[in-house]
Amino acid sequence: SRIIDPIISRCAVFRFVNLPKKHVVERLKKIAKSEKLTIPANKAEVFFNTLYYISGGDLRKAINTFQMAVALELLKNLNTDEILKISGFLDKKTLNELKNTLIEGDFSKGRNLIDSMENIDSRNLLRQLSGLIPEIKNLDIKSIAEIQVFIGDVAAEAVADAETALEKATASRGLLAVQYNEPDLYGDLSSERRF
Repeated sequence: SRIIDPIISRCAVFRFVNLPKKHVVERLKKIAKSEKLTIPANKAEVFFNTLYYISGGDLRKAINTFQMAVALELLKNLNTDEILKISGFLDKKTLNELKNTLIEGDFSKGRNLIDSMENIDSRNLLRQLSGLIPEIKNLDIKSIAEIQVFIGDVAAEAVADAETALEKATASRGLLAVQYNEPDLYGDLSSERRF
């Protein structure tokens, strides 16, 4: 945190748990109804699931993303990929391409893909990358756990205000580790931590 200790000592810290999907979606549907917003029936479930995914259970973030989608007139031709992109996430096509790169073990292609990304929140990239790891069949449980811990550590560094290029480079190191299934390739996040 960038807040100095004397200020922190005079503050009360409130921590809120993430809300279950059911409650977030119910509230979003209530807002849509009260605002008389038209969401195509065949895309409504995917739309609300996407808003929940983006929010990670944070109702305020879900509402803000919903409001952004309305302001940008994305509801007319509802495309959840656009909502993902404006929220700093990879669209499904790019995420699938990254997944295939991981499965194939083509690190240079994966690194080029990560380097070409624009307007991506690195924490969201890491969250999406974390979701892909269990889908890679040639990893054992221990490797999956180590990579998940590594991604968590990188995410913590991102929260601590790391530069985007550094975050992408670290994520690229994670891809290399996945390709070769070598914990030593994870690299140091600090001078104290090494797998």
